[in-house]
Amino acid sequence: MLALACALPAPGQTSPPETPSEASAPLRFWAGVDAGYASLHRSYSVTNPTSDGTFTFALRGGIQITPRILIGAEVGGWTLQATSTEDPSKGEGIGTRFVIAQAFPLADSPLFVRGGGGRAVYWNYHPGENGASGPAAIVGAGYDFRLGQSSFYFTPSVDYSWGRIDGAVAPPGVTQDQRYRALSLRAGITYR
Repeated sequence: MLALACALPAPGQTSPPETPSEASAPLRFWAGVDAGYASLHRSYSVTNPTSDGTFTFALRGGIQITPRILIGAEVGGWTLQATSTEDPSKGEGIGTRFVIAQAFPLADSPLFVRGGGGRAVYWNYHPGENGASGPAAIVGAGYDFRLGQSSFYFTPSVDYSWGRIDGAVAPPGVTQDQRYRALSLRAGITYR
């Protein structure tokens, strides 16, 4: 929502004129996939806080309202412990499901800003532990570098996400709330 607000003119200002292609552009589908590294910090209502450097990913998609305004959904998250086919008790992470808006506030610039909100879901496969979920949000910025004359773009970005997860059981026998904040550096490919 922050991204949408950044693309709108302030009260009393006129918006920049649309180019003919923006004014007549039909709604188009867009999609992207990103992967990277994140610094994830969690604080708990009972146990001590933790910090992890971890793998992060995101899948995004939606509708392009104009070439400068995209809306859609993003699913992603952070891996805290990889799952194992040999040991079903391994695996832990936080997943996110966001409704997002992405805007390109500067004409003829690949710079974008993004924002949104939704749910964070903590999951784990450890014996005696259970996941939980809660509200979460994201803000970020990045660039869409067009690959030749195609509809594909190389997309490096930085995102900051935060949220609350209520009632997870971790470690075994301890029910507690947790808050997270994550700074993610990602690179990916976007189609639009």
